[in-house]
Amino acid sequence: MQETTAKKLNPYITPPQSLFGNGKRRFPFGAIFVGGLIHSYSGELLENGELSDFTRTKAAISKRIGRSYSTVWRAIKFLVDNDKVKLVESKQNTYIFEYENSFIRIDERLLTDEFNIYDEETKKVKERRKLSDVEILVGGLIITRCDNSKHTVKTYEASNKDIADELGISESSVDPAIRVLKAAKIIVRKTEDVGVNRYKKSKYSINRKYRRIIKEQQKDEQESQPGKSEKQPEVKNYKTFRELREAQETERLAQIVARDNKYYESKHAAEDTAERNYAKAMTDAQFRAAENELKSLDIEVAKAEVLNGAIPEELKARHIELIKQRRAALKRLGLSEKDLTVPDKYKSDARGAPGKA
Repeated sequence: MQETTAKKLNPYITPPQSLFGNGKRRFPFGAIFVGGLIHSYSGELLENGELSDFTRTKAAISKRIGRSYSTVWRAIKFLVDNDKVKLVESKQNTYIFEYENSFIRIDERLLTDEFNIYDEETKKVKERRKLSDVEILVGGLIITRCDNSKHTVKTYEASNKDIADELGISESSVDPAIRVLKAAKIIVRKTEDVGVNRYKKSKYSINRKYRRIIKEQQKDEQESQPGKSEKQPEVKNYKTFRELREAQETERLAQIVARDNKYYESKHAAEDTAERNYAKAMTDAQFRAAENELKSLDIEVAKAEVLNGAIPEELKARHIELIKQRRAALKRLGLSEKDLTVPDKYKSDARGAPGKA
């Protein structure tokens, strides 16, 4: 995911390759977008030998990338816990994401704007909405690759599997995302350019109207920041600084990475298993009926406790009966209550204080 153009050219965020998993499970979408924003503004080596930092309140970050405050809060915690982002203790709301050479650029319009989605046959607008997280990532990747193309005609060739592997998403989610991006007139994939096998991959380009908007934004940003160079710091200086830091922290970071990788791989596997088991249980009519009634009953129980200070016996009896029905259905399916839940050790803050060796 090599990116060689200026990473601080707004209005973009620049999620680096490391957030997409490097062959392992990717970071949560919120962490990718928040990390991409912090990476866009920090991590450059300054003349004093320190790294540039990024100061912004969580509320401001939330507004900038179009995500809720709670999503931003969880994302920053996740990034800090996984040693991707460092907090600057001497400054409030200040972060550093050390610069990485390999990243994609995501136009912030993809994150925050609503788009008209056109029907392929009638050519009329069938809906207007914001893009999903997967659609944003796929659009950002394709636009980045097209812009980086050295050919006169800016195109990008890739299979659905190529795109999925780069972004750490499922291959089956790529084609629906591409259809939406085409329908939103963000990207173009001509009929003759649709891939048919691994030897003939699909060819993409940026919609002319959308490309014109991007160029206008780039021009406006450059004019608003006179004298700012688009070049990155000299790679040799940055590497020298990184080598110094890595020499000081190699052992500690290796311990953290090994521990966190093992923990999160196991955590995600446990979550996936619990989700699959619950989905399987919900296909059973008896389990589904008992589960839905239990949810309603829980509300009645809570109300009774607040209003009367006690739970009526008939509610207690019904609750016990529903639990029996639920367990009977699970037993018939070869499952248990334990199979539907994530172990406590994988719940929030179960590790204690992550990120410290």
